[in-house]
Amino acid sequence: MGTTHQRADHLYRVMHGEGPDGVNNDLPDAYLFNIEMVPRWSEPMTPILSLGKWDKATPHNQNKRLIETSSSYQLIAGQLYRLGNDGVLRLAIDQLEISQYLTEAHILVGGFHSSKDQTLKRLQRQGVYWPTMKSDVHTFVKECSVCQIDPPTPHATLFKVTVAPKWSSYIVEYLTHNILPLHLGKARRKSIELEAKDYVLIQDQLYKSGKDQQLCLCAMEQEYVPILHQAHSRLAGGQFSADTTAKAIMMSGIWWPTLFNDAKEYVK
Repeated sequence: MGTTHQRADHLYRVMHGEGPDGVNNDLPDAYLFNIEMVPRWSEPMTPILSLGKWDKATPHNQNKRLIETSSSYQLIAGQLYRLGNDGVLRLAIDQLEISQYLTEAHILVGGFHSSKDQTLKRLQRQGVYWPTMKSDVHTFVKECSVCQIDPPTPHATLFKVTVAPKWSSYIVEYLTHNILPLHLGKARRKSIELEAKDYVLIQDQLYKSGKDQQLCLCAMEQEYVPILHQAHSRLAGGQFSADTTAKAIMMSGIWWPTLFNDAKEYVK
């Protein structure tokens, strides 16, 4: 158990009237970390995490709740992190940064907008946290001017498109009418039937189901280059490798058959 968690555990046990057995009372009255950035909403926890103290003038029940909450946080190299139920440490961000993170998580490569659930998942994958994150995502997506006109489908991350990619014409025909052109050979028809099992049509959109059962929108041919350009030069800075660029596109919920080869050619 880290020092920060030992302090929170120590305080929690003392406030519940436990004896000193097994409790390390040698807690120095000095900051263990050089605190460089702590979000304003987390400031009440700072004395507990850094000094092992709480405000004695504050009501007992309020201090008790604060200590319980603090047990999920750690100060690392002057930054505050929260340990989630999934065992992942996520950076606690300040109120002033929330809008930027919400925008980047909601608007994907190609200008597509993600649903509430997908926006929240992207924030979690980015490794950030703040207490009102779930409700803020709900409000942000609900008030998005683009989403009010054309709401994102709850089945996947992206908006609907009007037509399917050219390469998928046989698959779309089979999914829609359960028939295939007779001029195709028997082996080719069987191949398309098997391939179609990995695809689904939702509100005239064609999606491919991945090994993780997540749906990715099948992008149009004319969208390949703009999507590659945006994924290769992200706002986070730097230009990524071909493999990282392709994976970033898939994480955004977009796919096409030659994605990884196209990413290699684009980066090259």
